[in-house]
Amino acid sequence: MISTTKWGMWAVVMLGLLATVQSRPTQAAVVTFGFDTNYSGDSAQGTGRFLTAKFADTANSDQVLLTLQANLQDSTNSEFIASLGFNVQGKTKLTALSGGHYDFLRKGIKIAGNDFDFGFDFRNRNSPNRFDGTDTISVLLTRNGLTAKSFVDDNGGGLFAAFKINDTQGTGTGVYSQSSTPKVSNPEASSLILGGMVSLLGVGYGWRRRNRTTA
Repeated sequence: MISTTKWGMWAVVMLGLLATVQSRPTQAAVVTFGFDTNYSGDSAQGTGRFLTAKFADTANSDQVLLTLQANLQDSTNSEFIASLGFNVQGKTKLTALSGGHYDFLRKGIKIAGNDFDFGFDFRNRNSPNRFDGTDTISVLLTRNGLTAKSFVDDNGGGLFAAFKINDTQGTGTGVYSQSSTPKVSNPEASSLILGGMVSLLGVGYGWRRRNRTTA
């Protein structure tokens, strides 16, 4: 399980969300990836969605809050999420400002032979802090003009995103993909701000350093 550490920086991020509440004049959106298709390899134990990724507009017009919710159901807790790949319109650099495992952001990541614009390479099979069980990670992503809908991009190959599940024995690997257009919803702006605050309060995972990471 991912351990909980420093909380002070979460307060800074929440204040930033509130301070910029008037800066997004257009209707905000949340883009949800369900990853319910076994693209290749072994199937994970259990049923339903093993990972949900939500890209949500925030009060700042250049920032999107990515929330990852794992739902791994193996009884021995040996399965973990090893990597995640996704695309973004424009293909330019993307910066992770804060959040759990934000320093694992990579530009260009390959999963099951498919190239994605960006992703997270967790690489922690032997670590007690691997991304497993029902762990939640939230990361603020930014670049000029970034919105949640920027991540609705199949890169011309039919896959919008994918993630890889490994096990601690190194004997099983499965890949789940988002091949259909992800769900796009438009909640009230106040709901987005409240939801972002709750996500940031409820996570607090994986702080390793306080500088931002750019991919």
